[in-house]
Amino acid sequence: MFEYTFERDTDIKVLTSFNMNYDKKEVTNGQNYKRYYYTYPNGLTIEMIEYRNKTVLKSNREFVENGDGTFDILI
Repeated sequence: MFEYTFERDTDIKVLTSFNMNYDKKEVTNGQNYKRYYYTYPNGLTIEMIEYRNKTVLKSNREFVENGDGTFDILI
């Protein structure tokens, strides 16, 4: 599992080189967070947890930062 942490107001853009729509989306509201969990047909999973001061992004695939505020997914 790969984990990335960002300040809350950071704009996170994950790019793909193909049309990738998620199969399933789960949303959970906790007392101090909001959690999104996405499952994609190719086996990719992305979990995003938003707290007041940070956002944590977890995935079963590694993300590569492009230096311009975007990320690519290593498939």
